[in-house]
Amino acid sequence: MISKLRLLIPQGYFYILLIFCFIIPFFPQLGAILSIIFFLFWLLEGNFSQRFRILKTEKYRFCFLLPVLFFMCHCIRFLFSTNDAGYELFDIQTKLFLFILPLLFLVLPLDLFSRKKVNYYFIAFICGFLSYSVYTLIRALYSCIFQGALFQYEFFYSYLSDYIHPSYASLFGIFALLFCFYLREQKEKILPRWLCEIFIWIIPAYICLLSSRIGIISLILVLLILTFYRIHKKKRYWSLISLMVLLIVLSVAAIQKTEIAKARYNDVKSIIISSKNTSNTSNNENVRIVLWKSAFNGFLHGNIWIGEGPAKVKSTIAKEAEKLNAPAVAGSNYNAHNQFLQTLLALGIIGFVILLSCFVVPFCIGIKYRLYFLIIFIVVLTINNLAESMLEVFKGNLFFGFFFCFFFLQGFSKIRNKTMNGF
Repeated sequence: MISKLRLLIPQGYFYILLIFCFIIPFFPQLGAILSIIFFLFWLLEGNFSQRFRILKTEKYRFCFLLPVLFFMCHCIRFLFSTNDAGYELFDIQTKLFLFILPLLFLVLPLDLFSRKKVNYYFIAFICGFLSYSVYTLIRALYSCIFQGALFQYEFFYSYLSDYIHPSYASLFGIFALLFCFYLREQKEKILPRWLCEIFIWIIPAYICLLSSRIGIISLILVLLILTFYRIHKKKRYWSLISLMVLLIVLSVAAIQKTEIAKARYNDVKSIIISSKNTSNTSNNENVRIVLWKSAFNGFLHGNIWIGEGPAKVKSTIAKEAEKLNAPAVAGSNYNAHNQFLQTLLALGIIGFVILLSCFVVPFCIGIKYRLYFLIIFIVVLTINNLAESMLEVFKGNLFFGFFFCFFFLQGFSKIRNKTMNGF
């Protein structure tokens, strides 16, 4: 009976990864249940000694242990903590995906990441994101029409993002856009080209509606990368110049003619002009500057090697913000809104170096072996983590833990099969 079940495990793995790709952008709360099913399949497969031999030939898989090491750093810091044990246990629970998923991916066969199967994973992710987009758009229109707030702030930032924060929804949308572009370039058309074209226009529009600043910055970066890639491939350099001129003209027109774009421009301008005035915390940008300064000052005034512990991050930031004469921030329960500073304050230099290695090592490997999805993943996640503490919530940990390993295996599967074509 068990031997017959083991024959079904490779197919089971495929469907588990497929469902993961759908639920991450649609309903990430199901990630815990799916991880348990994944773990049961992993145990049922058996043959552990034979499966782990793959590490002798595919040494890059040891990189999967970097997120595990980051998780273990939190566990060890908990043992030496005298702070709120309940909060720190919750923090460890939130980061469990960084421990479980890399270990499960560690010995998965590369056959699961063939080009055809990866195409299906990408389609599942796109479908998950579009399902969430349609749901939130209908919800926002329904709520705002009856409340008279159509296309007001509540529509963009509140109703249009239900159970996923706008910055995370924007992040998911950026990768859905990237996958659409990839599928559009494939010779084997699983999705019709015209449908990919429609999605490539719809997804950026939805990301802009979400009104996440860091999401829009990441979107612009990815669009520029894709545009440069496309123009370089087709050798149409005059198109690039025309596109840049068009973008400048449209940006200037948007700032002058639309209130939302003008407000965004003024917010960014206020950072440059008045970043030293930390007492003025009337906009989100100045709040973030205070948070970053407070987190770094807290690190300097605390234990620089092992940090203050996750439980004391918010209280330390509040104390330091009060010293900076920023009562609005001091009276709030904010984290650092920067994962690198958050880790520096919570885990000190040791934790910070481990976190940094989770980004630097994959990026260097991606550059060496031309793993383009992995490179873009690291760059986009780095940008987002400069303005958000993404690894402090389970959605961020689920996304990072899953695709950190996924893009490694997807890239090296292409190298093994000598199918390096585009991404």
